[in-house]
Amino acid sequence: MSDIAPPSNRADPGYGHKADDAHIADMLGLLRQEGHVCNVKNPAFAGGAKGDGVADDTAAINAAIQAAQAFPHGGIVAFPYGVYGTTAPLLAIGNDIWLVGPHGIKATMGGAGNNDDSSATIKPLRTWAKGTASQPAAILFDAVAAGKELSRGGVVSMNVNGGNLPASTRMDGIVTYGYLGAWTLHDFVVASIANTSSVGVNQIAGTSGANAQGNSIIRGLVQATMGGGVTLSAGDATIEHNVRDQQENARASRHPPAGEPGGSVDRSCCRQQTLMPAAAAYQVDEG
Repeated sequence: MSDIAPPSNRADPGYGHKADDAHIADMLGLLRQEGHVCNVKNPAFAGGAKGDGVADDTAAINAAIQAAQAFPHGGIVAFPYGVYGTTAPLLAIGNDIWLVGPHGIKATMGGAGNNDDSSATIKPLRTWAKGTASQPAAILFDAVAAGKELSRGGVVSMNVNGGNLPASTRMDGIVTYGYLGAWTLHDFVVASIANTSSVGVNQIAGTSGANAQGNSIIRGLVQATMGGGVTLSAGDATIEHNVRDQQENARASRHPPAGEPGGSVDRSCCRQQTLMPAAAAYQVDEG
C-alpha cells in the first residue's frame, strides 16, 4: 500500500516513477482491491453519466471524481464505453486520482484508436466554457486549486475530441497545473480542437513556479489540435511513442520555468507524422 499512499499526503520525491503497463496495472489493482472505484454511470453520482454524446455529463463525472478524492488513498474514476458530453472542465484536485477508460487503445499509428464508439471519449458540447476553473481544459488536474503538491494518478485509455467546439473556443485537451509528481498519461488520444491557441496536452507551472516532476506521457496520439501538440513545464519527464498528426502549428516543446537551470526529458522517442524527428531534450518547434 505504500505505493498508493505517499507520506504526509504529499508527493514522495524518492519514488522512482515507472509508467509501463505492469506498474500501472499494479497501482490500479491495489485501488480496485480496496474497492476505491467510482463508475461515472452510477446513478449515485448526480444521476449518472449517460455517455451518449448528447447529454451534459459534466456534473455526474465531477461528482464521481469528488467521490474518488474522498477515499483515503486515492481512487479510480471508471469510464465505460461511451461518448461523454461536457460543458465545463473535468476537475481533479486529489492525490492518486485515476481517470480510466475501458481498455488500452494503443494509439500510436495514425488515427488508430480515435473512434468515439470504441473507447471512452470526452467530447465537449458546443456550449463548453471554462467557467470558474483556473485553466481552459477538457480534463484538468489542478494542484494550485488543491492548495498542495499532488502525487501520482493520471489518465489511462481515454480520448478527448473537440470536434463540437467552434474555432473561437479556447480549450486545451488534458492539462496539469502546478506541482504534480509521478503523474501518468497513457494510451490516449486528443483530437480535433480547431482553436489556434489550444494545445493537446499542456503541463503548466503554478503561480509560485511549482511544476510537474517525473511525469510520463506514453503511447498517445495528438491529432488536429491547431495550437500545438504537447507542451511541458516539467523539470523532468518521460515521453515515449507519441504521434502528432494533422496540425496547423506543429509544436512539441519543453519550457523550463524562469530560474530553473535545466532538467531533462528522458527517452524522448516521440514518433511524429509530418512533424519532427525524435524530440530534443528541451524544445522542438516547426511551423
